[in-house]
Amino acid sequence: MSAGTCNRSTTTACSGIARASAESPLKSDLIEARLHLANARIDLFTGHESDKAGTELESARRLLDQADEEAGKQQSGNSKKEQIADLQKAVDELGTDPAGTRESNYATVQQQLDSMIQSL
Repeated sequence: MSAGTCNRSTTTACSGIARASAESPLKSDLIEARLHLANARIDLFTGHESDKAGTELESARRLLDQADEEAGKQQSGNSKKEQIADLQKAVDELGTDPAGTRESNYATVQQQLDSMIQSL
């Protein structure tokens, strides 16, 4: 098993456990988005497969769109919607040129997602 496959398997398993314990659809969408962002990072920087990374980023973006809709339903203030909008913009920027992006940019977005998930 390659390092990339091992990393992806670990990330998938952790995401499945977290998803199963998620209390809300919003949190679940954010956890799923984090999984796809992690997969994009692995695809790009371990597997050197920018096409796969782009596909994973598109999936992360779709999940952030769903999270935005869910945040609107929850009427929990604009703070969550603003955070999600910032994440959407950051994922869009990663997706414009996945191969030209530094790994630290992915790490920053992952940290922002982690922080938001922890706050829910």
